Amino acid sequence: MKPFLFFAAMAAATSAGAQNLVQNPNFDTDASNWQLSMFSSWSDRVDHGNSPFSGALQITTRDMDYAEQCVAVNASTRYAISAWVEKDPQASISPCSEPTNRIRIDFLDAAQCGGSTTGIFYPSGPRVEADGWQNIAFVLKTQETTQSALLTLYGECETAGTGIAIHYFDDILFEADEILQADFESQDQPATS
Repeated sequence: MKPFLFFAAMAAATSAGAQNLVQNPNFDTDASNWQLSMFSSWSDRVDHGNSPFSGALQITTRDMDYAEQCVAVNASTRYAISAWVEKDPQASISPCSEPTNRIRIDFLDAAQCGGSTTGIFYPSGPRVEADGWQNIAFVLKTQETTQSALLTLYGECETAGTGIAIHYFDDILFEADEILQADFESQDQPATS
């Protein structure tokens, strides 16, 4: 699995020309086009590119909170997904002893995230967060009946009750993969959980 993740990360970082299917992936001015849980919001405290004119998605939680967006996808197509995430750089403000993050992808057989689930993935976690911005990148293939995908970004405090966890997500990418279309056939069938 490690070689697959290495090449998946490379594909997400280097694929060019494909269209990013996520609306408002960079959170430049707000969190529009994202459905937010109660404690998720836009923040101008940090930005992955260090731009003073941009921001990031902030997820603040004592347990688990999230932001999600429905993305239109094609059947039997491999997609590269990438996100940058950072735990709060001021740990004293968010003293959760075990802050973690994860990404979940639900593939569905109808447009606009309707119909039945064709696959559920937790490809990135939960992951204990290191200091600084970390990249999550992977490649998944849709099944023959898939028409849409629900992309969910989670921030968590694995040790609920130990404090508040603050997470920042930025520069989200969800695009048709143009590099690994002929590789990693063993990864073609999604595993549900």
